[in-house]
Amino acid sequence: MARMETEGVRFDLPAASRVMKFDQQDKNSPDYHLLHAEMKAVDLIAELPGLDLYVEIKDFLNRETGMPTTPNLEHLLESLKYKFRDTFLFRYGQGKGEKHILILYVCLIENLDTNLLMQLQKRLRKCIPVGIINGWMREILHEVVVVDKDGWNRNLYSFGTVS
Repeated sequence: MARMETEGVRFDLPAASRVMKFDQQDKNSPDYHLLHAEMKAVDLIAELPGLDLYVEIKDFLNRETGMPTTPNLEHLLESLKYKFRDTFLFRYGQGKGEKHILILYVCLIENLDTNLLMQLQKRLRKCIPVGIINGWMREILHEVVVVDKDGWNRNLYSFGTVS
């Protein structure tokens, strides 16, 4: 079982052959790369048989007040979009973009209203090409999902759990 804790979230992913902190800041880590200089990166990548999970983690809890905050949705949407695109480009350049590997992009967002989570998912699907696009030979993204921890554990439990 692959386990990792990052950004205050613990991932238990039984089928993963590898889990890495993709936005690694430690230059001594084997997963460190220079992507950070000019590009954005998702927080975590889990490699499963036939599938890569790209996971971005956000928490909109104000640490001072303990109350949820409402983000600028346009800024958040742009950030999430480019984190996927830059990560995909970097992995493709590494030779990790094999045709048989599906990519599921999971935005794990805590302390945001359920309606906003659904709105973000709907809008991200318009910003990032999901599935096979007319004229393309392959998809770059199989699906994008925006959930909180409860949503992950209810709907994505086949990959593992988060806590």
